[in-house]
Amino acid sequence: MQKLIWVVVGLLLLTPSGFAMVTIGHRGVMQDYKPMGPCHLQLQSEKHLFIENTLAAAAEGFRNFDMIEVDIQVTLDGHLVLFHDRHLKKNYGVDKSVSKLTLGQLKELNPKTCYLDKKGQRPLVKQGRGEWTLFQEVLAAYPGKPILLNPKFSPGPGVEALAKVLMPLSKDTLNSFRYLGDADVYKLLKKQIPYLGARFSTIREAGPCKLDVLKNLKDISKLPSSCRKMPGVVFLMKEWDWAIKRNPNMSRLFKEAGIMTLVWGPVSKSNLEDLKKSLVDYVLLDRPL
Repeated sequence: MQKLIWVVVGLLLLTPSGFAMVTIGHRGVMQDYKPMGPCHLQLQSEKHLFIENTLAAAAEGFRNFDMIEVDIQVTLDGHLVLFHDRHLKKNYGVDKSVSKLTLGQLKELNPKTCYLDKKGQRPLVKQGRGEWTLFQEVLAAYPGKPILLNPKFSPGPGVEALAKVLMPLSKDTLNSFRYLGDADVYKLLKKQIPYLGARFSTIREAGPCKLDVLKNLKDISKLPSSCRKMPGVVFLMKEWDWAIKRNPNMSRLFKEAGIMTLVWGPVSKSNLEDLKKSLVDYVLLDRPL
């Protein structure tokens, strides 16, 4: 009887109805809107106005999603700040990268004029574009919450700084995190923090595991070895709808090969349910549904 119970439980976990798809708030939460200006990456509504990669964006993200993504960069003086672009030209008009300035120097920068509404342009300083959020601030505000880490640096000072921040965290918290970024940085992090478990997994682009190879795949034995060796997630982005129509068995084949899948919107409520039925692991969303 006990064996039968375990078999039933196992079958339930493998069926779409028992599948736990994870939704991720892109950069906390971000939204593109027209007209596209230097500060187009912000979410605005009648109730609030806030910027990606800030505590306000994180709060909105955790209200609406299972996990949030944060972009992490290292300053000249070793602080981990949340900012998407490696370069400051687009948002601040400064011809330097984030890593070439100290945190104090970054805070002194004046943002370029931005579109806030259809009526015209206004500077966004008072609304928070001039604020720089530290990665530690997100961890302190949301202890134990699952986060997709997206370091925007190569091996170097950033690895040491990030490892120093991650080391004091519990194993459960670390294993709830996911990673999107440089594979060498990921390897160095795992080397410095030996107790990072297997569930602290990496999300990476498909590389040699291309969709044009996978779209007609019907037999898992024919899956290219480059796909089977991938340690993490196949990053399918906006091509998923096209791919899944060509090969409805793709997700099942990925599961058999131990490969996870991530889809990046735009996604509606209706096709979010379709993605869940298709056994997609992660969905990255730019805005609450």
